[in-house]
Amino acid sequence: MLQLLLLASLWIGAPVAEDPEGPPPPAPELVEAAEEALEAAFDDGKAPERIAAIEEHGGVHAPEVLRWLEKGLKDKELTVKAAAVEALRWFPDEKALKALHRVALKDKALRDDGALFAATLKAIGQHGDPASIEVLLDGALASNPKEVGVARIYALGHIRDAASVE
Repeated sequence: MLQLLLLASLWIGAPVAEDPEGPPPPAPELVEAAEEALEAAFDDGKAPERIAAIEEHGGVHAPEVLRWLEKGLKDKELTVKAAAVEALRWFPDEKALKALHRVALKDKALRDDGALFAATLKAIGQHGDPASIEVLLDGALASNPKEVGVARIYALGHIRDAASVE
């Protein structure tokens, strides 16, 4: 465990390259196609279709797609939730991070699945936002699987803020 803490502390000092303007918006045709595919998968499809749509179109970073990914976080199927978590991990939007925070704090089924909860914590840490520290520490002293503890440490290590070291 000490080795993980040391590794996490090394990440703290690494420079973070940020684009002040952010990524360019996706083409309107791409957004429209993604929204149509996700809507069809969620309205008419079962879990495999929803997962395929999320995996294929979750990388289209637009508010219309974010809405469907948030719906994926509320799905009954844990595999659909897992696909939505992975897509939101790379989604450069504050609302995506807030959706991850919400699901990590309130979704009992997600918290009971060690692998999915660990993936959610890693996704939160990927955003590197100091506002995530409280979420990452919530329930840290509970008896969780080892993978959840490791995910907490890595996620905290990815947040470049002195509070994450404490």
